[in-house]
Amino acid sequence: MGRGDAITAGVDRNRELQDLYRTHPLQGQSILKRIIDQRGTLVGITEMNLAEDPFTEITDQNHIGGLRFVKDLAHKAGIGPATDVLDLGCGLGGSARCLAYFFGCRVHGVDLSVERYREARRLTKLVALDNLVTFQCGDIMRVALPRRRFDILWGQSA
Repeated sequence: MGRGDAITAGVDRNRELQDLYRTHPLQGQSILKRIIDQRGTLVGITEMNLAEDPFTEITDQNHIGGLRFVKDLAHKAGIGPATDVLDLGCGLGGSARCLAYFFGCRVHGVDLSVERYREARRLTKLVALDNLVTFQCGDIMRVALPRRRFDILWGQSA
């Protein structure tokens, strides 16, 4: 396989991954729909509503172990208000929001899926954590990251 073939194979693999997440059953819209179905409104929604509500935790915390695992791992990693976290393969941003909400740290999430990136931003703004959590869409192996030092590299089910 020549260099050109390897590049083409990489591009095809990225398209396959993007297509997978475009049709993934756990999307930001499903989180918002569940909240509206249960609460009747999005007004006053917080990260606690997303992360701890049994109806939305499965979608907001779209990884093994749910919220408890995020908190346990963050405690073990020593994450606190002075910590800068890079969340690789952040998906809808559930872990990033929880880290910011419960530990006060700054988080920058990167995900390959444009749809998940957009929904992560939307959900984060909705719960007023966009001052601590930012997102970027791109391939984590190629994306140009913000020019700041990260203390922790975080990745769950990515």
